[in-house]
Amino acid sequence: MEIDYSEIDHWKWWGYIFQWLLSLFIFTLLKNNKYKLVKSKLLSEDLKIFSKNILRFRDVCSKRFWDNFHTKIDIMLEWEELCFEDINLLSGNNSGKFDNLIFIQAKTKWWKDSTITKNDWIFKAIRNFVQNINFQKDKNDNNYLFFIFTNSKLSESIDSIKTHNVIFYISIVDDIIKDNNKRKQSKNLSYPDKTLNNIWINSNKTEKLLLEILYKKIGEINLNEFTDLYSEEYIKNLYLLVKDLQMVVNNLVIIKSIKLQTLYKEMSSFYWIPKYRELKETFEYLSIDKHVIHKEDSKFDKYTNYPYTYFIAKDWWKCISDIVSISKWKFVDKL
Repeated sequence: MEIDYSEIDHWKWWGYIFQWLLSLFIFTLLKNNKYKLVKSKLLSEDLKIFSKNILRFRDVCSKRFWDNFHTKIDIMLEWEELCFEDINLLSGNNSGKFDNLIFIQAKTKWWKDSTITKNDWIFKAIRNFVQNINFQKDKNDNNYLFFIFTNSKLSESIDSIKTHNVIFYISIVDDIIKDNNKRKQSKNLSYPDKTLNNIWINSNKTEKLLLEILYKKIGEINLNEFTDLYSEEYIKNLYLLVKDLQMVVNNLVIIKSIKLQTLYKEMSSFYWIPKYRELKETFEYLSIDKHVIHKEDSKFDKYTNYPYTYFIAKDWWKCISDIVSISKWKFVDKL
C-alpha cells in the first residue's frame, strides 16, 4: 500500500513499537474471526502466560460490553491523555447518553529482567486517566474499562492498588494534586489545590480520613474530627478526588507479561510474513498519522457514530457534532 509519510509525526516514530504491535494484535484478536489463540500443553511457557493473560483481557471486555466483537466495536489509535489513551475501543450504546469506551495504555520496559513498579508507569497511567475528560464525563455510568498492558513482570507492590490500600491513595492523591495544579485545559477545579498535610505527626489522622472517605459517604464522616488539619471545603474536594480514584481502580485491569517477541511471532505466523509487514506498516502509520479529516470526507462519518464522546479538549470540550475537522484519533478500518 502507498503511504504518504509527509503527514506523520516523526517525533513519535521510534518509541512505540510495542504499542503498534499490541494494537495490531488486539485488532486481530477482536476483529478477525479466523484468529484463534492456540491451546496446547506443548506451548512454551511464555506463550502459555501470554495466552492466559490475553484471554483474561477478552473475557473482561465480553462480560462488560460485547459478545460479538468483530461487528460491534471500532478500534481507534493515537492518543492524548486529555481525551483518549494509546489504544481505544468504542461501541454504541442505546442509552442516548453515552458511548461505550475501553481505554488501553501500553507500558514498557526494555532492559533485561526489568520490573514495572507502582511508583513509575502504573502511577503515571492512573494519574493521567483520572484527568481523562471522557472518564470525567461518564464516570458514574459504568460505560468504560481501563486496561494497562505491560511487556514485563510487575512489582508485588502493584497488588496494593487493587486492594485499595490507603498508602497507595495517599501517595497518588498528592501526585494528582501536583499534576492538576499544573494543568490549564483540563484542570479539575473540584480537586484540592494543596497536597495532604501528612507529616509524620499527622500521618495517622490523615490515614483515618482517607479510610473514612473510601468506605463512607461524605454525610457520614465527622468532618470536625479533621478540621485541625483540613478545612471542610478541602475534605469535600478530597472526597471527590478519592472517589474518582476508587472508580478508576474498580475499572482497572492490568495485563502483564505481554512480551514483544511473542506478539511478533503470533502476528507473523498468522498473517505470514508479507501480509504481516503490510499490516504492521499500516498500524505504524495510523499511530502517528496527523493528516486532517474534514467533515465532508467519508472517513468523518465513522466519528459521528459516537455522538456522546469528547474528541477535542481545547476551547472547551467538544463532541463530534461541534467539530468541522479532526487530525488525531484514526480509526482502523477493515484490512
